[in-house]
Amino acid sequence: MAADVGDAPAASYEYFDRLEYDSGRFFIRYLLLKFAAFTSLLIQEFSAFRIWLSPFRAQDGGLCYNQNTVSLKGTDMAQQGTLYIISSPSGAGKSSLLNALLTQHNSAGKMQLSVSHTTRATRPGEEHGVHYHFVKVEEFKALIERGDFLEWAEVFGNYYGTSRAAIEACLAQGIDVFLDIDWQGARQIREQMPTKSIFILPPSREELERRLIGRGQDSAEVIKGRMEKAIAEMVHYDEYDYVIINEDFEQALFQLRAVIECQRLELRQQQQAQQNLLQQLLAE
Repeated sequence: MAADVGDAPAASYEYFDRLEYDSGRFFIRYLLLKFAAFTSLLIQEFSAFRIWLSPFRAQDGGLCYNQNTVSLKGTDMAQQGTLYIISSPSGAGKSSLLNALLTQHNSAGKMQLSVSHTTRATRPGEEHGVHYHFVKVEEFKALIERGDFLEWAEVFGNYYGTSRAAIEACLAQGIDVFLDIDWQGARQIREQMPTKSIFILPPSREELERRLIGRGQDSAEVIKGRMEKAIAEMVHYDEYDYVIINEDFEQALFQLRAVIECQRLELRQQQQAQQNLLQQLLAE
């Protein structure tokens, strides 16, 4: 973390609450977000807790509790977003599928790729906060110490990590978040929060190798190493909720979209998204 200068604030805070619905009960969730001073960089996870409000019943376009009616007009009852873990061996088409999903089928802006923190140098064309949150090693280690990462790793001398607070902020707004991580990172994430996970497989080893060669980026030795790593990764496909075989790209994209739509139609999701309609339909 950067050192404080004089009396300048080290961080800023934002506090808000929202009414939510879960398993037939309403509650107020209180959230506290901490940002780096004078920036929009989220540097500390939520301090979040719930106050359950029960029993409620529908009355006159609102909710009645102990004879008092609370209007729902203007209340944010957004459907809770889903955290998706997407994994695959290099060359299976995961990045292409995610790019197509987010650019062609995201007009409502309800899906986004998780933006990780990293200590590596910025590459041409990359933007801070868009491709990565670029931070110094000291700042990254401070975030580790505070437990701000759902998962982190050191790769080729650079640190990479997934911010818990940034993800939870998106999920709370009803945005589906996609994490492009390997099976080891997936295990870490599952231990800490609910997820839906998808593994992308190639149609054959031969096709996978052909795709890697077709990139024209790596030597034969590097490709051999990538194939060995791919086989080691594919062994873990059965740890995931869904498996998509990317033989035909458009078919695989359709299947990826189908998984997302099915998740949005689950009972809990629909109870959140369609609360007002359900109250009207079931009102006595």
